[in-house]
Amino acid sequence: MKKHFEGFTVIGITARTSNMREMGLEGESVIAKLWDRWFRDALFAKIPNQIEEATLALYYDYDDGRRGDYSYMIGVKVSGNADVPAGMVKLVVPPGEYRSYETDRGAIWDTIPAIWKRIWQEEHQGDLKRSYGIDFELFDDRAASPEDAVVEVWVGELSRSI
Repeated sequence: MKKHFEGFTVIGITARTSNMREMGLEGESVIAKLWDRWFRDALFAKIPNQIEEATLALYYDYDDGRRGDYSYMIGVKVSGNADVPAGMVKLVVPPGEYRSYETDRGAIWDTIPAIWKRIWQEEHQGDLKRSYGIDFELFDDRAASPEDAVVEVWVGELSRSI
């Protein structure tokens, strides 16, 4: 499914990583450590002015598409005027066109890599023209149990006029 988002604001924690690092080919996973911190320190509860209960994982600031480093953020949607707690950042997601994907129900450590492989395959085949602006995963009530979850993945697309 394709959708136009009007844009939104997220507050959360962020780090730089790469797909090579996350696949264990260049050091330890940064994403796993970020999620551990998110839950261990109950950071969700420390963010003011939340407008949704869902958690987002955002991929942005790509160096070289899927081959290079990128920033990864875990956070929640907030009203635009929300104060940023110490140690967190605010990211404004601009309006844009997105294509959505949904994982199979299962353990997120299996289903999320599988859906990204599908996305990369569609991109390689020319069926998807990614913008490499901001992509995000939506962890709503269907992802309450990491062992039995469904996660939505929204991938930024280049507009048809480009």
